[in-house]
Amino acid sequence: MKTLFVTATDTDAGKTAISAAILYGLKSQGKSCLGYKPIAAGAAEHNGVLVNDDARALADNSSVAVSASDINPVCFAPPIAPHIAAEQGNQQIDLAAIDQHFAQLNGKHPTEFQLVEGAGGWRLPLNLAGETLADWPARRHWPVILVVGLKLGCLNHALLTVEAISQDDCHIVGWIGNTVDPNMSVKEQNIASLHALLPAPCLGIVPHLDNPSPVHIWPHLEVGLSKI
Repeated sequence: MKTLFVTATDTDAGKTAISAAILYGLKSQGKSCLGYKPIAAGAAEHNGVLVNDDARALADNSSVAVSASDINPVCFAPPIAPHIAAEQGNQQIDLAAIDQHFAQLNGKHPTEFQLVEGAGGWRLPLNLAGETLADWPARRHWPVILVVGLKLGCLNHALLTVEAISQDDCHIVGWIGNTVDPNMSVKEQNIASLHALLPAPCLGIVPHLDNPSPVHIWPHLEVGLSKI
């Protein structure tokens, strides 16, 4: 099986939309795939269970029958930094417990591809002791896909994120530009700069879409994703 870790330059850069589209594309090609959202903040209760919309999107586009709660072991109701939500609920975010959950899920649903979506950016704090979510993929040396939210400031955000990923001894297999600001000035020049400055291939540029569903995003990624 192959595991890919999807991170982004910032919150709301489009990780979930891109991740769901990748799963959709793999599934449409007849490949088995499973999405995973280890940590999420921002959820509503359904039948006594907290359900995060991002996790639901990954579950819905996986090739195996899983629910949002099946693939999202750590979920908080308030849409705030997860470590703060954990503090407010007198809880701790335990990477060992996530490890165990991930292994059990894969044992129950073995697939050719696993796509793990991070939360926020690369260095999402888990606590005030210095642990971050980056510690988890870094320990496994998972290949990383970076989603760059195309807006003013994206060059700095992308370069800093790439630097952090490299420092954590992880390898970026490619980056995807996602147009979060439809009115971005000199967008093409910024994209050209990303091509020149980032040490990884561009896997696709997603335009601003009125309906950013997987079926509409995937055509912008299909050629690039075939390279990895």
